[in-house]
Amino acid sequence: MFFFFFQQVDDFVEKMFQYLSIEYKKELRIKNKIIDFVLKSTNNLDILVEIKEVKNNSKDTIISAVNQLKNYREIYPKEKLNKYSFIIIFGSVDEQQKDYFKKDNIIIIDIANIMYLIKNNQDLMEQLKNMLTFSIIDFVPQKIDLEKYMNYVENPKKEESINIEDKYISEIKNIKKGKEGSKEFEKIGEKILKYLFGDYIYGWKSQINCDNNLHRIDLLGKIKQQDGFWKMLYEIYKSRYIIFEFKNYNSKITQDQIETTNKYLSKNTLRTVAILISREGINKNAKSICKGILRDQGQLILTLNENDLITMLQNKKENQDKDIPSEYIEKKLDDFLLGVEK
Repeated sequence: MFFFFFQQVDDFVEKMFQYLSIEYKKELRIKNKIIDFVLKSTNNLDILVEIKEVKNNSKDTIISAVNQLKNYREIYPKEKLNKYSFIIIFGSVDEQQKDYFKKDNIIIIDIANIMYLIKNNQDLMEQLKNMLTFSIIDFVPQKIDLEKYMNYVENPKKEESINIEDKYISEIKNIKKGKEGSKEFEKIGEKILKYLFGDYIYGWKSQINCDNNLHRIDLLGKIKQQDGFWKMLYEIYKSRYIIFEFKNYNSKITQDQIETTNKYLSKNTLRTVAILISREGINKNAKSICKGILRDQGQLILTLNENDLITMLQNKKENQDKDIPSEYIEKKLDDFLLGVEK
């Protein structure tokens, strides 16, 4: 598990350096020591970089990384060294600790600094949220002056001026309904879900085969255990995972599609909640089946349509509060539950 996480972190950091147009070397070997990254500053000197995951503001882990960097600096050609070295921390470090290690010319870049550096890159921000096992909803991006430490002028490539919400709305509206556009609907739908709910769901997996390859789940995510709507789903319905199904039909969803989705749900596998996303919504019989499944089996199938996705994107655009899309679905759940007979 740790190795897999480090691979994800390694890939993310490499993409971040590429986005920031920083020249780098990866896993540089010096006298049987492997340095995670070596950056090339504009004055042509090298900055040594160590990557760490820190939980609970652990000073011991940071001290270990500092000592490691000091050892690397001892064996690295002195004429090539920049004054500063970096530790990139996938966790939170308080300012007092940062200042303490700065006296050794060790600059700590923690999760808040990372968020600042990639704030204009939605893809990197989503990748960061998806690979972490904790939510960054309460973290505030904190400026870090890289130019001061590496003579590097921050000049990240600016994304298109079009608002990300408007971009997704335009894309989903332009998808052709029916089988021809089904793959594109899944692809854009997945991007939208990760954008709207990436602070609450992680470990996304798509195209999952189950029941000896008899069925295939479009998309599955794991709930981060925190306050709010998603934690309520976890606690009340005992669902560790959320299943998402996409239906690009040019007509309303019928009973058959609901019953197929229900086959993916199971209390034993902690998958008792599914969200089915369609273009035109569901018909009356399908709604009745959803109510019956909840009443008789304790399994929840919520349904959203194209207009629901557009509304959530518009709401997020108007109010950047991360809870807005979740509150919208919670209202949909309330309306559904009030219609379920005993």
